[in-house]
Amino acid sequence: MVLLTSDGVSIEAEHLPMRVPEQEVSGRPGRLAIVVAHGFTGALERPAVRRAAEQLSAYGGVADLLLPRPRRVRRP
Repeated sequence: MVLLTSDGVSIEAEHLPMRVPEQEVSGRPGRLAIVVAHGFTGALERPAVRRAAEQLSAYGGVADLLLPRPRRVRRP
C-alpha cells in the first residue's frame, strides 16, 4: 500500500496483522502496533526484514514502512 502525507509525500507500506489471537497475548485486545521504518535502501524487500516482521507479528500488528529518500536542498 502507499500512504500519502499531508505535504504530498508518498510512503510505501505493508501491514501484517497480528497472527496470534490477541486474548492469548494480553487481556487488552488491539492495543499493540509495531512500526518498522527503514531508510531508502529497499529494506521492505529484504528477506531478513520480512522474517523479523513475521516474528514481531506474534505480538501485535506490524506496519512496515519504507521512508522516502530525503530531498536535497540546493543552496544558492
